[in-house]
Amino acid sequence: MALLINAGQLKATPLLAWVPVDLTLLLGVAVAAWASLLLFTRPTRLNSSAPFFVLLLAFSVASFDAPGSDYGRTKVLTLFTVTAVLMLSPFVLFRERSHLDYFFSATLGIASIAAVLTITNPASVADYSTRVTFDGTNTIGAARVLGAGIVVCVIRAVWSTTTVRRRLTYGALTPVLLWGLLSTGSRGPFIATALAVLAVCAVALATRRSNGWMIAVLTAVIFGGAAIAERASTDGTSRIFGFFEGTRDTSTRARNELWRGTAEAIPDHPLGVGVGSFSDTQVLWGTYTYPHNVILEVFAEAGWTTGILLCLIVAIGTVRSIRGANVAGDFLTLGLLVFALVNAMVSGDINSNRLVWVMLAIAMMGPRGGHLRAQAPESRLGGARTQRHPPVVHRGANPSI
Repeated sequence: MALLINAGQLKATPLLAWVPVDLTLLLGVAVAAWASLLLFTRPTRLNSSAPFFVLLLAFSVASFDAPGSDYGRTKVLTLFTVTAVLMLSPFVLFRERSHLDYFFSATLGIASIAAVLTITNPASVADYSTRVTFDGTNTIGAARVLGAGIVVCVIRAVWSTTTVRRRLTYGALTPVLLWGLLSTGSRGPFIATALAVLAVCAVALATRRSNGWMIAVLTAVIFGGAAIAERASTDGTSRIFGFFEGTRDTSTRARNELWRGTAEAIPDHPLGVGVGSFSDTQVLWGTYTYPHNVILEVFAEAGWTTGILLCLIVAIGTVRSIRGANVAGDFLTLGLLVFALVNAMVSGDINSNRLVWVMLAIAMMGPRGGHLRAQAPESRLGGARTQRHPPVVHRGANPSI
């Protein structure tokens, strides 16, 4: 699953370029086949997946008229194949908490490989810029892979069930991933990473699932990141931190105009303009093929009903991920969900934001919304533990009763 999510960034790298078949197609078929096999051999209830079936049905209605562009036709095909697999397969593949742990570990492993490729064999964006990525992808794609790894590292470093050795490993790996992320100069994934960590901190503090470990790790990350940014006077760091200083380049201004124009046009198209037909309305949105915001994209292309349904799924998934963090100590689902949602609000279309569909599906299977086996209540962020008391046996009572 983790490989399928990041296949677009990895399939052109020297490590996987030798694969004779398109990696996305190969992994999509493999994930769908494995999920189908598990579904038939180990039947399970899929109640939590109902909203996604309804969402796909709404998309199918909006896709009735075939779009005229090659991009539009490819988008519709990808939506009902790869993206549909990403929406539905988590309900079958992630039945146990251990399955989720493997997924998160694979996400971190891919991010580590991306960091090594970015630092040791960087691919320059342009001759006049020091912004880099790893071979086979762009800066946004590389930064998303690295940002997801940082979220996993930071959250796992403060788990009470994590050993000290692993905490130190995560702590040592985080600056490496951060260095790679800053080198790309991609602002969206950097902001998404920061907001994901802050969201986890806020929920942890509100639910009293934090202590000195959390403060120490986050302080080290903050000051370590500041030191890296200060010493690395590159185009990447200048572009990222210049945004917080008020600098607005052509990309930022174009997105603002695109979002404003899309929001103003949505009321005139209650049924949408059709999935993949965003670029056909040249008068409204110019030459862009999508608005770089999933919510606006769904409202504009699939109509108000589908847009409202997506907003409900996002709201329910967010609430259940917060509940999962509170009840079961599952902060990784919350952190990666926030990370994916922020990215989806500033870049990419409904098919390129693969992580957001997987994390929404996982969030919908929260402690009270699905079949995931919750962690023990004493597994708390930052090492806070619930004291366990032995059972009280009254004097004169038979202890075997």
